[in-house]
Amino acid sequence: MIFVATNLRAPLTAVGPLTGLIKDNIGISGTIAGFLTTIPLLAFAILSPVAPKIAEKLSLEYTIGYSTIVLVIGLFIRSIPQTSTLLFGTILVGSAIAMCNVLIPSLIKREFNHRLGLITGIYSISMNLCGAIASGVSFPLANNLNLGWNNSLRIWLILALIACIAWIPQLKRHDKPDKIEELPIENSIWHSKTAWQVTIFMGLQSLVFYVLVAWLPEMLIQKGFTAEQAGYLLSMMQLFLLPFTFIIPIIAGRVKRQSKIAINTSILMCL
Repeated sequence: MIFVATNLRAPLTAVGPLTGLIKDNIGISGTIAGFLTTIPLLAFAILSPVAPKIAEKLSLEYTIGYSTIVLVIGLFIRSIPQTSTLLFGTILVGSAIAMCNVLIPSLIKREFNHRLGLITGIYSISMNLCGAIASGVSFPLANNLNLGWNNSLRIWLILALIACIAWIPQLKRHDKPDKIEELPIENSIWHSKTAWQVTIFMGLQSLVFYVLVAWLPEMLIQKGFTAEQAGYLLSMMQLFLLPFTFIIPIIAGRVKRQSKIAINTSILMCL
């Protein structure tokens, strides 16, 4: 699960610092460049509701395994320097990450329910640490080492291939799909105020994070920073997440209500 988690942010955060190089190299507009970070988020929105249904038919293990294979294919196609392959590869990458985003936490809850906070923290650190590293090194790899933006993005294929290999033993664990309990209509999350509040909160904080991941480097460059400095600052922002991504799930797992944590998070974000 940790190997898979290392692939859930890096392929996305690596793109922001390279946006200028991609635009100049293949001549795409700012709108198309925006789609490179918007497409994965649209995939999150479209596929997240159906991911549990797919896992119910195939099992969590097989669905995550297939998703890592799609991720490898998507990363390879995305690194081909043409507009069509760039966009199509991005669709595949976003779709694969969307599936794993939903299913890995479900698997953690199923397998490590007695240590949920700790394992969630380790999972979050793995995901965000690699995302931070990708932000910081993507431009130096492309520019200073003369790899070009496409080879800089292609490097993350290595992590995806490792995740595929690491996941193979999991495919032998279950030959029957996981059964998902259907809740009575009166208990449906569609009628839950708490569910809607959590949805809105998570949606808005994700919006802020992904806007920064997508456009903070370009904004900093316009303010006079070099592309390399902008990448390092984006990396620094994500590095500061790491202590909190480990500690907060442990704290949240030990308290009955997480509303105070959410309020403090919102205040920090506003500041």
